[in-house]
Amino acid sequence: MRLDHRTILTLATGMTVVLIGLWLYTGRAVFTHFQMVGQESSAIGEEDPLAATGFYDADSVSRVTLRDEFGFGLLPAGGPFDWHVFSVTTIAVPVWILAFCGLWRARTSVGAGRRRQEPAL
Repeated sequence: MRLDHRTILTLATGMTVVLIGLWLYTGRAVFTHFQMVGQESSAIGEEDPLAATGFYDADSVSRVTLRDEFGFGLLPAGGPFDWHVFSVTTIAVPVWILAFCGLWRARTSVGAGRRRQEPAL
């Protein structure tokens, strides 16, 4: 299969648009994440032994919770052998490097010479 300049650029642009669409759909996170750390407030129970001693200042207590939530980020958040390495930049940059290498190869004399060869009779 032979790819011309327009097809190569269309594929690279289409892949980038899909990646940015996924980034927008998953919440526009800066870093890729699979879990979110949050805080939730809950009322102090009467059975809590610290409430009877006046340990808490307010009527509610905030607790740290983990939620399973995927966010496709612009930048990777982990090392090279981690699931957090997938991001817009780590996928789009190699796609564009391959596209520019394909365009460069097609424009060089070696690539142009191969296209101009005529079959021998």
